[in-house]
Amino acid sequence: LGLTACGGTDGETDWRNVDVRPDDFALLPCDVDDERPCTLVIAGGKRLLFGAPAGVARAMRSEDLRQLDGVILFSLTAPDLEGLDEVRNLSWHAGRREPLLVIGSSGIEEIATALNKAFEQSDALYVVEHGICTAWTALNGPSKFCSSTKREAMSKQVLRAAGAATQNSK
Repeated sequence: LGLTACGGTDGETDWRNVDVRPDDFALLPCDVDDERPCTLVIAGGKRLLFGAPAGVARAMRSEDLRQLDGVILFSLTAPDLEGLDEVRNLSWHAGRREPLLVIGSSGIEEIATALNKAFEQSDALYVVEHGICTAWTALNGPSKFCSSTKREAMSKQVLRAAGAATQNSK
């Protein structure tokens, strides 16, 4: 069991090197130079990031980014979501193939849509330069870089949002 509270590490433990097995429960600090709350929860083989302050993705292990199941935002104010674009991009570059679920208050759908749109050209360029499958290629059809199996497995967006309005309408 790894455990931390808001405010980062104790200065002695390198939380990025903690061995967390699939059946473990761990709360790991984001370890960013920010006073915003941020913790990675690993439980039952799932990884949820609570908070997305600036710099959070660069402080995370590639393995955790690749296996990230979702991000839960505390608010839609800039300091609470400044790192969401980093998490979106670096988790995808680390090998995440499914859309990243982002949960937040009403308005998160618009933010996820705007981020996906903002990075559309960058995503396309990344495919050309690195030869990997992305949500962009899933949206825009066949590509010599992606097999049809990979394209079929991908969603049409890199971020998928679930906000208060979405949850209340179900």
